[in-house]
Amino acid sequence: MAALRSSFAFLLITSCTAINYTTDGSGAGGAAQGGAAEGGAGGAAGGGNAGGAGGAAVGGLGGMGGTGGAGGCLQDACDGLDGDCDGFADDPPGTMGVACGCEWLVFEGRRYASCEARAGELSCPSGTRIFVPQTEEEQAFLKSFIETEFLVGIAQDANASSVTAGWHWERPGVRMVWNPGEPNDYGSNLPNFVENGDEDCGTLRDFGAVSLNDQHCSVTSVSIACEEIADECVEGAPCILSQGCPGLFDCSLPAEQNCVALTAPPMELCNGLDDDCDGIVDGDQACDCIERVNPSGHVYKDCGQASTLEAVQCGEGFELARVGSSEELSFLASFLLKGERRLIGAFQSSAANELNEGWRYSDLTPVANAPAFFWLMGEPNDADGAEDHEEECTSILNGSIVDQPCATDFSRFYCEELEL
Repeated sequence: MAALRSSFAFLLITSCTAINYTTDGSGAGGAAQGGAAEGGAGGAAGGGNAGGAGGAAVGGLGGMGGTGGAGGCLQDACDGLDGDCDGFADDPPGTMGVACGCEWLVFEGRRYASCEARAGELSCPSGTRIFVPQTEEEQAFLKSFIETEFLVGIAQDANASSVTAGWHWERPGVRMVWNPGEPNDYGSNLPNFVENGDEDCGTLRDFGAVSLNDQHCSVTSVSIACEEIADECVEGAPCILSQGCPGLFDCSLPAEQNCVALTAPPMELCNGLDDDCDGIVDGDQACDCIERVNPSGHVYKDCGQASTLEAVQCGEGFELARVGSSEELSFLASFLLKGERRLIGAFQSSAANELNEGWRYSDLTPVANAPAFFWLMGEPNDADGAEDHEEECTSILNGSIVDQPCATDFSRFYCEELEL
């Protein structure tokens, strides 16, 4: 009897064809062996990757094998795929730990990751997106990630007219808190307050309190902060609309509309933001500007309210005046009394070795008519006639242009409309 069972089993095994399965759980399991009884029923469908066993009665033809189960999930393999079928690529077993260059943590039931650059770029694992803080508590939690700094979902508009203008979260987020002296577009050889597009992305850094720092968008020397893709609305929490206008979360609205502008917005400030939510950046004369229009219709603004260069704001669609012709200089100088100054938008590179070298507009193009540039006789002189970078800024004074320290307490400055 035992020999009979063996011969029938051998015949059945050799006549069956195996069914392959895939590691992502989409393939069928292996074909099951039929039973040895005539008309014997096949086994139940197999769990995991194996098919069910066939019937086992003696004396008949083998029964049909059971249907194979779905393919199984495996541990993530640092290949950008979600091998363990938990909704996240390249994450460690469980919810926390280190895997594939990322450290994973959990805060209030949501998963976060701090990831190093891979293949020369910073990116978030599948199942997550770049971090935008929704509450101050969430932002403070990320402090536990920080070793130096990490990239977050904040960016500056490409046409921003100053270093502090045009910043926005990728999604509604908390009020922006910058580290003192930031943003500054550091690294262009021009004074750090000059907007030149060098640092249009942002990082969080730990300066005793977590605060923002502008950074190059192509940076790979820092980590990137990522968060689980999920509903982020926190009812009643402060948020910032994409245009920089403050609001509060209303979670009854769709995700793209749930940051609602305040019904009693704050007073407009001269800070490159639309504080009062009227659609105008630095409106309501917040920067104390007087409009000047030259005979050809070009618009300038004579502005104040800036005690330091970092506080200089020209507003949307304007930049510090370039002064590219003698006619332009004469027009702007005509509004000034003898001894009055107005800051303009020409600066000297810190790499310059001579008094007349390295003078640039804020977009890094050389100043017009250099080296003459309508200088007052004896200017530029760096105060003592030697190039020591004491005076890297410029202003209109007595109908000409002079160099002066960038640390000067500027009371007023000239802006002009951007050329389209």
